[in-house]
Amino acid sequence: MRNNTVLIVGAGASKALNKEFGLGKEMLEEISNRVTDRTSITKPNLSNLLKNLGFDSSLLQDFVDHLDKYKQQVDYPSIDGFLDEVSSYPEFNSVKDDYIKIGRFSIIFHILGYEGALKRDGLPSNAWIHMLARYIDENNLLDFDIKNSTSISIITFNYDRNIEHFLYEHDRFKYRKNDIKKFIEQSIIHIYGKIGDLPWQNSSQNFQYGEDNNKYDKIFNQKNAIDIMFLERMKTAPNDEASFRIHSSDAKKVGALGFNFDLINYRLLSLQNLGINNQELRFIANIFPDSSSEFKNRRVMAERIRNIKHDAELKYLSCTGFIREILEI
Repeated sequence: MRNNTVLIVGAGASKALNKEFGLGKEMLEEISNRVTDRTSITKPNLSNLLKNLGFDSSLLQDFVDHLDKYKQQVDYPSIDGFLDEVSSYPEFNSVKDDYIKIGRFSIIFHILGYEGALKRDGLPSNAWIHMLARYIDENNLLDFDIKNSTSISIITFNYDRNIEHFLYEHDRFKYRKNDIKKFIEQSIIHIYGKIGDLPWQNSSQNFQYGEDNNKYDKIFNQKNAIDIMFLERMKTAPNDEASFRIHSSDAKKVGALGFNFDLINYRLLSLQNLGINNQELRFIANIFPDSSSEFKNRRVMAERIRNIKHDAELKYLSCTGFIREILEI
């Protein structure tokens, strides 16, 4: 039997690498401020890019007005949640397509900016990706011609390419570019897609990691690369590839970090059926420090996790500490 570990990675894991990465509410706040440039101090400003694409000022202002109302009315606001309402509620019928285009463009704009901040500052010396690279290296996971009793799968809900970029560029693999590329292709699944391939992934639809986000035509043309929640809500089945990795009889541990256990997201992985066909499976969930600082948030998160699997193991660790523990490094 293979000792397969599956990691479920959410936005909190990206924020652990660089504080510039916005979680759901934070990204929403940034988008609402920048679409009309009401508080932006950055260049290029998002409002001008959107105007260059043909969105007039009145449409952008209406978008922001509705976004502000949404923020005040929900407990856990996010741009995905707002676009979900836009796609569903009749009052948005006449502007739905434009609002979704603005939302998707704004998401890619911000993700490129977040990547740029991490590229500028560099990966922290204690980053959890270093732990992951060490595990891959020390367990010979790049030696595909050798029968190995250990494997790892990474399922991410993030649009960014942090894991791919920093594994490919990692010093441990500087002489094994083809092997780490193959590992990335086989082991990493983006549930909602990603903002684009990296240039070394041999795709015409690519962005450099942290590429300047002033290329409005390129961003707009790439907007459909990312899925958003309302599109997934319409799907009747879980993500087949991701669900297979999690529910395979080879899986021994499933670990979730930086993940908020949204109902739609865990249904996409069929987490409600976790362990039914694999009684030995351990489900280990990290309630990352940003959300556990308030006891109310910690309790809400714990209840969500227990509703999925009553015997889930809960951890209150940094992302690096969690990866070190679950991979037994």
